[in-house]
Amino acid sequence: LLYYFAVFAGLVFIVFLWRYLVSNRVMAALSDKNVELEKTREELLVANKNLEYLSFHDSLTNLYNRYYFMSSLSDHIRHVHRHESSSALLMIDIDFFKQVNDEYGHSVGDKILQQFAQILAKVLREADVAARWGGEEFVILLPKTSKEESVVLATRLIKAVEEYTFESQIKLTISIGASQYKQDDTIESWIERADSALYQAKDEGRNRIEANT
Repeated sequence: LLYYFAVFAGLVFIVFLWRYLVSNRVMAALSDKNVELEKTREELLVANKNLEYLSFHDSLTNLYNRYYFMSSLSDHIRHVHRHESSSALLMIDIDFFKQVNDEYGHSVGDKILQQFAQILAKVLREADVAARWGGEEFVILLPKTSKEESVVLATRLIKAVEEYTFESQIKLTISIGASQYKQDDTIESWIERADSALYQAKDEGRNRIEANT
């Protein structure tokens, strides 16, 4: 009986030991899988953030792109209506930029656009939203800004560009059109007035700001 009991106890011990070892191996495998899943999840989060960034930003200047700007402008107009606050738009064009591309090449032109974006980052306020509208044109939303304040900021931007030496020792100027938001404005009418003011600034000799009410 003692012999049989010892054999039985040994078998039970072996079974429990086997289950313990198998359980440890399964837990270790699950832990490794969880680590892999967490790593994959983090990689997906990073990839999604990168895709979101690329979908909202201009790849050359890292400013917001036109799509994002139009979306944010729509939200902003609703906010303005609720709070009856003032806002302004600036449409900006780099003067004679085509000549730069023709004379120095597009690689120099691209570098200049990047440098101009850096100037914007230094001059604009934290709440302002700057975007590349297309080519050498840029647009800026100035929340809670009066006509006088928008002219002051635009003048400061014009001066900053005048004083800056761009790639290949090029000196440039910009023209700016400003428009103040009206309660009956649509996005299109607001932008159209800013664009009209920009063309007026260019017709008046460039390197200046024109403001439409």
